Amino acid sequence: MKPAGGVITVAGIIVFSAIGVLSAIVEVLYVPYYVGAYVFPISAVVAVSANFALPRLMRQFIDSGPLVALPTALWVLTVIVLGFANTGDGDVIVPGYGQSQYVALATIFLGALAGAIGLMRSPIRPDADTDADSDSDSDSDSAAPPEVRSGSARR
Repeated sequence: MKPAGGVITVAGIIVFSAIGVLSAIVEVLYVPYYVGAYVFPISAVVAVSANFALPRLMRQFIDSGPLVALPTALWVLTVIVLGFANTGDGDVIVPGYGQSQYVALATIFLGALAGAIGLMRSPIRPDADTDADSDSDSDSDSAAPPEVRSGSARR
C-alpha cells in the first residue's frame, strides 16, 4: 500500500494525535472507576491497548519515527498534566490514596510502556524501501554471482 498524499497524511497525523489526547482524558477520568466496592482498572486496560495500537496506525500514514511517536507523546503529556491538575478547593482528578492510586500508576506506567513497545514493534512499510533500492543499480550487481558481474559466463 502506497502512502497517501500530503493532505491525507497531515489529516491522519492530526486525527491520531487527537485520538491519543482524547484517550488520555477518558482514561484519567476512569481511574477511580468502581464496580461495587472494588476499583476496576478499566483505564489501565484501555491505556495499554490504545497506546500499543496508535503507533501501528500512524505508521499507515508516515514513515518518520518522531512523528509516529507523536500520539504516544501527547498521551503521556496529557496524563501527566491531568494527573497533577487540581481545583482551588483541593479536588483532584487522579486520586493519590486508596486503591485508586495503584490503578493510576498502572495506567501511567503500563500505558507509556505499551506505547514504547508499540513504537518499537510498528512495522515499516515495505514500499518505503523499494524507492531507495531502485535508485542504484550497482547494489543489484554486487548481489549477482561473479560470472554475471564480469559479463562473461563460463562454459
